[in-house]
Amino acid sequence: MQAIRVWLSAVVALFLVVSMFHVPLIQMWKRQKASAVPVSTAPAAEPEPEPVVSVTEADTASEATAVEEPEAPDASSNARMVKIGMYPNMHFSLGRFVAQTGERLTVEFENDDPQAQPHNLVFTKPGRRMKVFTDMMRMGPKAVGSGYIPTKSRSVLKEGEDIVAIALLNPGETGSVTFNAPEKAGAYPFACIYPGHQVSMYGVMHVVEDPAAAEIPAEDADPGIPPGWNDAKNAANGEGAESASSSVSLEADTVVRMFMPDSGPASIAVATPEGVHYCWDAGTMQLRYAWTGDFLDSSNHFAGNGDALARVLGHIVWRNDTAPIEQGDRAFLGYRLEQGRPVFRWKMNGDVVEERIRPVAGALLEQRRTMAGGVEAVNLIEADPTLPRWYWSMDDTVRPTGHKPERLPAAGLAGRALPFQEKGWKCGATAAEAGTIDLWCREPRGTPVLSFDHRDADRIQAVVLGENSLGVRGGRSDSATSSREQDRRDGWTRVTVRWDANGTTVEAGGWSYASGAQPKGGIVIGGDDKVAFGGWIDEVRVWDRRLSDEELDA
Repeated sequence: MQAIRVWLSAVVALFLVVSMFHVPLIQMWKRQKASAVPVSTAPAAEPEPEPVVSVTEADTASEATAVEEPEAPDASSNARMVKIGMYPNMHFSLGRFVAQTGERLTVEFENDDPQAQPHNLVFTKPGRRMKVFTDMMRMGPKAVGSGYIPTKSRSVLKEGEDIVAIALLNPGETGSVTFNAPEKAGAYPFACIYPGHQVSMYGVMHVVEDPAAAEIPAEDADPGIPPGWNDAKNAANGEGAESASSSVSLEADTVVRMFMPDSGPASIAVATPEGVHYCWDAGTMQLRYAWTGDFLDSSNHFAGNGDALARVLGHIVWRNDTAPIEQGDRAFLGYRLEQGRPVFRWKMNGDVVEERIRPVAGALLEQRRTMAGGVEAVNLIEADPTLPRWYWSMDDTVRPTGHKPERLPAAGLAGRALPFQEKGWKCGATAAEAGTIDLWCREPRGTPVLSFDHRDADRIQAVVLGENSLGVRGGRSDSATSSREQDRRDGWTRVTVRWDANGTTVEAGGWSYASGAQPKGGIVIGGDDKVAFGGWIDEVRVWDRRLSDEELDA
């Protein structure tokens, strides 16, 4: 009985204490809640304050918790705004910025990528950028749900329990994050860690105690700025675009949407770490060609305001010879990433088709299609040794030079042809020690149909074609004779230049020239640096070996 009386006394005392202090305790809790605003990763689409969303491992709508406190002040009102956009070839428009220790910042990222790809932005601890990417890759399929952000990684920069990051943004979207700069000075990287993008999409936040007295590296020597960033900056400003090229990841496939030669306008170029790259046409749902070596030079694409063509830098070793498939009842559904490699998806006759293209030992690529849960077809793609080193069909919709785009209304020998009313096009091919150039032209006017970018009088400089004449400029032209019957089809004339250590032969319009000299330097199609060809050119092929008559005719 005594014990019961003691227990009741304790309960009554506890009730009196709570009744006296519960209002001050709640008010104090609210004040602390208002002063500690967590970092937001939600896109900042509205000018008024956004609900604050904390990113979790799953990052699903059911698990994200919105915190709305009308009493809380706008935490970003006193923050310094840092804006980041996109430069060409997967680079942030801001390579670096300086922040004072503890400074309140709002970083706003606008995904205005001209290549129309999704991106996120994650701040990391010093020296931990690639570790964050590795942590994301280890998440496997879970990375999709978190917007490819490893929220549990110890290498991600955090403020309290909230990560300093902006969730995955689709093209055209904008997101922001507000946070206090770390109290410890150092170089804090920020990066897009969407698979394949981390190789070039990064920069650095230099946190210093005194910005006026800070000692940071010069911009061109700052290891926190990625290689090629200045080139991308110049390309965005219309300067030096020829030096900008697409970066390639060594950890995952690099996927870019780009206007590609000999493919439809909805092309996707993919570079693999294994060095086998390919072009996939999302308009016809077809693999168009594959190449090895370097990836792309997309400077023409950006210098031409996004409507010119990228240039394949490597050697095309396989082409799809089948005619492009009409879309018909097909509908492209986009692609998803599976262990860092794209899976292309589309609907055909109401069924969803998935296509996986992977490098494979003993061949170039394995092309695997699945439909309705079963394997439909597996195709091994091997290199074709007869293909030319370079090839331009001229069938594309715009001039592939990076100059003012020009539509191609004229029908060519096959498909469409390219008019040459300006100076010649330096196509990117280079004369090797032995080689063959084969092309078709129409309306010759006694001007260079092709030339070489050198000034050596002892070398072949240009091939000049008229309606009933053929000439070779430069070098030692030993003879000009009537040759075997040359192809002329529907007003088109075939021009063939072949050379090796024994000299050069030029054949066109029933004439053949022989010279003991060889060409040198870059190959220029449709004129030289002063004179345009003035006619039309189609079906240009360049080999890095001298072909026989039989090989050429085949």
